[in-house]
Amino acid sequence: MRGALPSGHVTPPRTPRPRGGRTAVRNRPRVRPGPLMNVPSVPPSHLAAPSLTDRAMRAFPAHHPDSRLRIGALLQMLGTAPRREHLRDHVCERLTALPALTHFLAGAGTRWETARYPDPATHVVDHPLPPGAGELDRAVQFLLREPLPEGVPPWRIWLLHGHAPGTYAVLYLVHHTVQDGAGMLHTLETLFTPHGVPDDRSSAVFPGLRDAPAPTPRDRLRALAATVRATRRTEVWTSARHPLSARRTFRWARVPAASLRTVARTGGGSSNDAYLATVAHAVQGWSAEHWPAAHRSPELVLTMPANIRRPEEASAPGNRTVMVQVALPGGDVPLATRLEGAVRETAPLRSHRYREALRRAAAGPRLPSWVLRRVTRTLAADPAHAAVGVSGITVRHSLQLGADPVVSVRPVGCLPEGSPLGVLMLTYRGTSTACFMADRALPGLDALHLRWQRAVRCHATGAPDG
Repeated sequence: MRGALPSGHVTPPRTPRPRGGRTAVRNRPRVRPGPLMNVPSVPPSHLAAPSLTDRAMRAFPAHHPDSRLRIGALLQMLGTAPRREHLRDHVCERLTALPALTHFLAGAGTRWETARYPDPATHVVDHPLPPGAGELDRAVQFLLREPLPEGVPPWRIWLLHGHAPGTYAVLYLVHHTVQDGAGMLHTLETLFTPHGVPDDRSSAVFPGLRDAPAPTPRDRLRALAATVRATRRTEVWTSARHPLSARRTFRWARVPAASLRTVARTGGGSSNDAYLATVAHAVQGWSAEHWPAAHRSPELVLTMPANIRRPEEASAPGNRTVMVQVALPGGDVPLATRLEGAVRETAPLRSHRYREALRRAAAGPRLPSWVLRRVTRTLAADPAHAAVGVSGITVRHSLQLGADPVVSVRPVGCLPEGSPLGVLMLTYRGTSTACFMADRALPGLDALHLRWQRAVRCHATGAPDG
């Protein structure tokens, strides 16, 4: 993100945090895009038990505000900011279609607790900014490190305005225990489309999974092996000189989505394959200068969530993903070689039957809470298991608030302790924007977003030195 703060320095916005009040516009019509066309997919009384991923997210340590497990998005609109009360009313009207925003993990994390009624003043906050080109970015860097509400559904929406005429922004953050990236897209489409989006057309679901054929024994064996493989040792991120830390940098870079498609066509792959290959290429370029162990390794291991969310679960709280590992060629090889590796590694994920097998593998044995806490804390403390995390999501529908169009969406990701780097890319209206989250202890990694941007641009145009 342009205007992001230097590594290691976080400065809050110059204005005090408001406790109430209104925006400067007093006669703006209420934000009321119209009735929703769909109702909650999963009635609160029929919620599935928290998954292993949900419970693991809750158990992960967070020794620094940088490593809190929350995700979200920054939506930038054209128009004049609505009144705080009107935005709150709008959000409250849509909560009936958003069970994920009215539930939270309670007790030992083994059950979903229903909030009686979310407090609008707690969850929707007016946050005026001083005028200036970098004030929005400065505010985002500060707010993404703020704690989310506790004892209630852990999410918050900030209305950001005043930084530039004719535009305002909405920052949505939610704890990763109650939503994954796909679930976040369902929330955005429910809040920021005129009538909501039918569940079977939501960006949250994996198309065709509901009618997927039953997996074969071979599919189920491969899926089980994939889930076990996701926790294997990588052995390249252990360093006595630069031990992994809990502090992170957050940087953004954007590229035309068409550029990724152009790169993909050179190897017969998808845009996601091009994304994986270019991220790996950027990491390997960085490691040649700063991290010899990773550069010498014959492969670079990426950990990626595979979406297993069905239409009837579009609005459900919790994570509907399975973590899989993608091993791409390491060392000094051309991008085309890494792209070939990505196409080969992701081929099974194109099968609906294999996704269904992953789904069934994810519903495996339930671990006691004390075992889960011990396992997650061990993984967070052991760099031998560390890997680069990557994720990509796409908003398939145009977003708006009232008559104000959303012109850009920037994702906000999180990086658990024990991980060196994470990348979350979101594609909206022809632009792919990636959030790079890097461990501050690793030299030069805070500029990886620029390496990736350059790699995509160079290989899409055929320029040298990509």
